[in-house]
Amino acid sequence: SRPVDSTIDIGPYEYAAYTPIVPLPAENLTATTQSASSILLEWSNLSTVEDGFVIMRLSDWTVGWEEVDVASAGATSYLDSGLDSSTRYVYRVIAYNSYGDGACSNDAEATTN
Repeated sequence: SRPVDSTIDIGPYEYAAYTPIVPLPAENLTATTQSASSILLEWSNLSTVEDGFVIMRLSDWTVGWEEVDVASAGATSYLDSGLDSSTRYVYRVIAYNSYGDGACSNDAEATTN
């Protein structure tokens, strides 16, 4: 039992443990060619705790995945521009927050005109 006096005490909630939550992955990523130099990415945002989305691109198989940019929290699309013409690009999107990265989305690919 705890002693009772005139001071308000919220008890054990003062020291409640918090479990960090990483964001859910983006789903249904698609890549659609817009022109000879741009590709539009669109995805479903299932998370409510992301700080943003890291856009990853694979264009040179000898280099591997490269971070292209970061889309803001709540985003569901990104236009990647300044690309080389007649080139195949593969993308994935990763939701992140201060506790870490969520799982990668599916891969989506498109070839510029």
